[in-house]
Amino acid sequence: MKSKNKFVNIFKMGGLRNYLFNLLKPSSAIDATLAQKSSNFQSGDFPYVLWRYIPSEIRIKVAKILPEINSQYGQDLFVFCCAESCNIQSFFIEAGATNGLNWSNTYLLEKFLGWNGVLVEPCRSFHKDLRRNRVASIETRCLLSSDNIRVSFTEVLSSSNEHMISSPELSSVSSFLPDDWASKVRSQNSIVYDVQTISFTSLAKTHGFEGHLGYLSLDTEGSEVDILDSIDFTSFTFDIITVEHNHIPSRIEKIKTILAPHGYISVLEDASNADL
Repeated sequence: MKSKNKFVNIFKMGGLRNYLFNLLKPSSAIDATLAQKSSNFQSGDFPYVLWRYIPSEIRIKVAKILPEINSQYGQDLFVFCCAESCNIQSFFIEAGATNGLNWSNTYLLEKFLGWNGVLVEPCRSFHKDLRRNRVASIETRCLLSSDNIRVSFTEVLSSSNEHMISSPELSSVSSFLPDDWASKVRSQNSIVYDVQTISFTSLAKTHGFEGHLGYLSLDTEGSEVDILDSIDFTSFTFDIITVEHNHIPSRIEKIKTILAPHGYISVLEDASNADL
């Protein structure tokens, strides 16, 4: 499991990249620089917290891939560091792939580590760019627990003068739309259409994967628990799982309840309060 949020996009603002570039100095200067920079952050702010966990021998490798970090709160960086330290299966499943670049948790893995995988994205406005931006397999049906049914999908439109904070990344299955800061824009600046669903088991059969996989990323704006609860963890195992929970305590506990019996533990919870 792991960590992220969608209210403030640190990477697109340049925050984490600039922060890490400032710290990528000779090792003798790192501790002093970190102490100086940490005063600018709350104890739970992601840039400071994640940097503390990156082993010194991996930090120089991080410098080479910083321009390609596209995730919102460093999920790709976290997986990259784990892959540099451990033997991880080089295959990913990313549900909520957007256009394959923006807020992508797997672009870095595909481009720099040569990973393969499956990108799941039912939002129509992303499909053209997703196919252009990525080489991994693409699934445009909606990943849910139920298989081969039609469900209503709410696609949030891009920002406008009337809706300054609005983006298709906030789109979701209509029945799972979370009650959060984006609820108003989802209801006032969106279109609704039907999409066909696909279960995780059918996804595996369609795209030819099985058994042990490297990384599962679930960021579907509300339906994460439904998807997670439908996965047969006796048939599929993962080295790393990240799941967005949208700050909902009951959802956090449900995610842990689903995963804990299968041996998964939550790490880096102090790095972000928006996903596990």
